Amino acid sequence: MKVLIDDLKDKIYRAFTIAGINNKNSKILTDIFIRATLRGVGHHDIDSVYNRAKSVIDNKINGNPEFRLASSFGALESYDGDNGLGELCTHFVMERSIEIAQKLGIGLVTIRNSNHFLSAAPFNEIANERGFFTIVMSKSPAGLSLPGADKNIIGNNPFGFSAGYKEGNILFDICCAYSSYGKMQEKVKNNQKVPAYWGNDTDGKPTTNPADIFKSGLYMPIGEHKGFGLAIMVEILTAIISNGAILNQGYSDTGFKGEYSQTAITINVEKLLGSSEFENRNLQMVQ
Repeated sequence: MKVLIDDLKDKIYRAFTIAGINNKNSKILTDIFIRATLRGVGHHDIDSVYNRAKSVIDNKINGNPEFRLASSFGALESYDGDNGLGELCTHFVMERSIEIAQKLGIGLVTIRNSNHFLSAAPFNEIANERGFFTIVMSKSPAGLSLPGADKNIIGNNPFGFSAGYKEGNILFDICCAYSSYGKMQEKVKNNQKVPAYWGNDTDGKPTTNPADIFKSGLYMPIGEHKGFGLAIMVEILTAIISNGAILNQGYSDTGFKGEYSQTAITINVEKLLGSSEFENRNLQMVQ
């Protein structure tokens, strides 16, 4: 089935406005979901539009959040996300980190009390198109285990970046597990086997059946301790420094409804070595 991009944009925008999200935020969400969909990965894209809109209609997530500055110092800022849609919260910290980097060369902005941000790629693309190198990361609820463990310990904590050059751009977007929930769902749907090191069953044993991993939730970190260490780094740079929910803490533990935190770190590469030189050196590396 083929759909015209403009028609798809219109349908996504209408879905969010019908949910009660204002025009400005609906336009931001539409752009993010279109960018995520055009990657063609088959998950973490328009398949999430319905759930996002419904969560707003059901008053579980705020579609028109008011971001409150919690603390700041120099190039650093921390905000409360008002239980807002993660896409809006992440877009906000990305924009603020760029604004700060324009003045100070670098900006780090973090936000707590947020929700699922879809994926890092759309935000990285936007920053890259404007000539900035931005790292975007998100803390997620505990969904990552370790070999031999019988429970989840930390979130799969995705992050990504993008760097441009004249012939294209480098785009990196991963979570710290071998598979995200969305990718595992796709494997279950297509009845595909997965490598045994991707995750464990409910007994804590490695399995090639994605349905068993999806049921247990025991996803393994990429490279064992290496991926686990990256997940800890993201947890520190998001949940810890934003004073948000840590690991699997919920509303009763933190006082916040949102279980997610996001951080954007932007470097003004033009002020550091010139945008053309940055692109030229990226091209040399790619070649």
